[in-house]
Amino acid sequence: MLASPRHLVAEGAARSFEDDVRTWSPNLLIRVVTCDIEDFSAANESDLNPDALTEQQRSFFNLHRQPFSMSFYVQRLVTYCDCSAACFITALIYIDRVHVACRVLSLTERNGHRLLSTALLIAIKYLDDEHCSNEYYASVFGIGIAEMNSLELSFLNIIEWRLHIEPSVYDLYENPLFQVATFLEGNNSD
Repeated sequence: MLASPRHLVAEGAARSFEDDVRTWSPNLLIRVVTCDIEDFSAANESDLNPDALTEQQRSFFNLHRQPFSMSFYVQRLVTYCDCSAACFITALIYIDRVHVACRVLSLTERNGHRLLSTALLIAIKYLDDEHCSNEYYASVFGIGIAEMNSLELSFLNIIEWRLHIEPSVYDLYENPLFQVATFLEGNNSD
């Protein structure tokens, strides 16, 4: 049975999604999300076939790589989106759902920023009771408002509006990421 994360928090699930705010430091969240996206982006770059993409799928791609690092971009998102770590983890799950639904739309260096920002926008709207307008998020993401709205709708259509996440699925993503974060934090104390 699928359940929304808000529903799980309301019913007192084993672990509250809101606990992530206390357990993830912003710097570790930035490092772990960046590493996850960069690893998959680099691995998929050589498999990219733009000719196999539909117009809707092609809208997530930049013609060229971004002039700034993924780390810089994730730091910007953590700083200005003011959302929980659960939103970032949920965004990673949504990105995987896009890949499963549309194999040719793999995470690459030319679409990682747009896929992450769109997935994060959707996760914020789904998880957080209070959020800003699309216009605000578009300015944070460095995307025009019309394009942001179009990307959001395209993303939702690709994943068939499946936003619910089972707790076991969430844990499959969160636990390994948190283990990496704990390892990184331990190595920084030396």
